[in-house]
This record gives sequence, C-alpha cells and structure tokens, in this order.
Amino acid sequence: MTGKLQTETADSITYVKGDLFVLGSESRDVHDRGWIGEQQTGDRNVVAFSFVPVQVRFGSSDPVVLGPTTLALTNPRCPYTRSALSSSGQRTIFLSMDSSIARELIQLHDPFAADSDHDLFPTRHAPSSTQATALIRRFEQCATEPDSSIDQMEFDEISLGIIQHALDGVYEFIDSRPIHSATGPTLRAQRDWVDYAMTLMSEFPERRWSLISLADEVDLSPGYLSRLFRVHTGRTLSQTLKVIRLVRILDRLPYMRGEQLALALDAGFSSHAHMSTAFKSVFGITPSQWIDSGSRDLREWASNTSWQH
Repeated sequence: MTGKLQTETADSITYVKGDLFVLGSESRDVHDRGWIGEQQTGDRNVVAFSFVPVQVRFGSSDPVVLGPTTLALTNPRCPYTRSALSSSGQRTIFLSMDSSIARELIQLHDPFAADSDHDLFPTRHAPSSTQATALIRRFEQCATEPDSSIDQMEFDEISLGIIQHALDGVYEFIDSRPIHSATGPTLRAQRDWVDYAMTLMSEFPERRWSLISLADEVDLSPGYLSRLFRVHTGRTLSQTLKVIRLVRILDRLPYMRGEQLALALDAGFSSHAHMSTAFKSVFGITPSQWIDSGSRDLREWASNTSWQH
C-alpha cells in the first residue's frame, strides 16, 4: 500500500506532494502583496493553468495574458512579474516536477530540444489542452479534500497523464501554427489585441458576444480580429468563448447539482441542454460524470490518449 499525500499551505498556495510531482493551488486576492515586484519560480519545472486572466511578464520578454485557455511553462528559478486583470485576483493550479521528469516527457516530442538544461520547454506560454484543464481542476478538488482517497502512486500517475495531455496540446499548436509575417512592434500590437479580446471574454462570459460586438470593443474589423486570434492562439473566437464558459462552470459544478440551469445561464449558455452538449463535446464526458468522478476515473481519463486537444 502506497503512502498518503502530504499537504501544506504557504503564501496563498496549497501544496499537495507526491513522490514525483507537486500540485499547487493558488488563490490570490487582488490586494495581496504577492503582486508587488519581481517574483521567481522554485527549483523545479512548472506547468501552470490560470483560471482567471492575469498578465505575466517572464524575465525581459513582452507581457502576455494567461487565462482559462492558456498555460504557462517555466524552468527552475524563472523570474516573472504579474498584474491582476480581474477583480477576482488570481486562480492558478500548477504541477511541478524535477527537470529529469520534464526532459523525459519533452523527449517524446522533441529529443533535440530536451538536450538543453537551460530551457527545456519550447515556449513560455501556449494554448491549454481543454482536457488537461478539466482534469487538473477535478484533480485539485479530489486531492485537496480532507479525507482524499488518492494515494501517492495514483497522484503521480494522474499528474503524469495531465502533463502529457498538456504537452501534446502545446506541440500540436507549435507544429500547426503559421509563421508570423509581422515582427517587432507590429507583432506586439497584434498580441495586445488578442490578449484584450481574451480578457474581455474571460471577464464577461455571460455576455451575448458576437464577432461584431467583440471587434468593436477591441477596435478592429471583425475579419482581422478573427484571423489574428486564430494565428496567435490556435483556436477560433467561438471555440475560445465556449471553453471559457465551461471552465467557469468547473469551479461551481460540484456544489450546484440541483441548480445547473442557473449555472448554465450565468455562464452564458442558453439552456441546461446547451451547456451539457457543449461540456460533452469539449471535455469528452458529461457534467454528471465529471461531478461523480474519483481517483479511478481520473487515472483512466488522464491515460486516455484518444482525446482531442
């Protein structure tokens, strides 16, 4: 029988520790002092999922908005600064691992890039696999329960599957994205427009957004915004809005079993049936299956490589 998980909390972050991976759950109020000044990640590689839009600058790179459809990939002792874009502050879930584990997983996609100790990950941020996003949210809920039934072996197996799904999505995006014709200030301006559209949809998913209304807010033509967004994120605006609405539901779904219609309407869906259909099409399971899932379900879903990303 394998050992029980160790849990501790420090600086607005709850850590759950297995043998190979550490799960971190961060909820930071917008007035928290943790927003001030340059920060630095720890001595492990990190894959982080942000459930609330936040602007992050890694080292001297241009700032980028991390939200419900993006993830961050950082190497040990990576410097960063962050600023809140939402009154909700920050809501992030991450998995950290030693470089040896990260290298082994990256070598499945790119053996040559993984030879470098300086920067294992191919990019600092990328679109998030929707399945990895749903898995890590449910995983966090199950692993942080006071009487969690997840043991260390299950914890590491599920963590491994989530990271594999996340990296599959990252490399799928890298392999399919077009080469940017824009450079320098023009490329930065494009990213700013895309990030602003992402922030608007994340902050107000209940709005009846249309391509015209979102383009008006960003002050671009509808066609240009649509093309830019697809190039920079790998998803269409409508796909992104659907995922954002569903991610908003993930936090509240286990606590609103009898109020799913209200939950669906609040997230911007027209009906409970509309929400359930979207949930199944994006995550591959029904809302009820997600609510009732336990460690065995998480292991099976995490090891299911047939999911689309």
